[in-house]
Amino acid sequence: MPWVLPDESDMPISFKEIRIGSGSAYAGKKVRDIPLRSAANVSIIAVSRGGRVHYTPGPDFQIYPGDRLILVGLPTELKEAENLLNKQVVSTNDDLSQSDRFDIAEIALAEDSVLHGTSLADAQFHRIIL
Repeated sequence: MPWVLPDESDMPISFKEIRIGSGSAYAGKKVRDIPLRSAANVSIIAVSRGGRVHYTPGPDFQIYPGDRLILVGLPTELKEAENLLNKQVVSTNDDLSQSDRFDIAEIALAEDSVLHGTSLADAQFHRIIL
């Protein structure tokens, strides 16, 4: 059974979901490289990606564009964390190696496609032979 705070709790704690944008300075970084605790005093309690939830991600868990981070902390600290995570990369393409760069593309599928209505996790693109 999941742990739930009672409706009338006097604990000053809140939860916030923040989506990582493709231009975020932290897209592609490991949890250990995101200063959420030191800069905002909040913690990541889960990451939702491609229809799956990863609870209590460890320090080597890598964050990608489109991930939804569930954070816990005080409301003012969560706002600081949101500002931090929304910080955009300010550099030219020359400054980024190909492995550090992320591009997101939207691909339209025909309604009769076997992939139509399938989550990215269930589509298993890495196994599709073209």
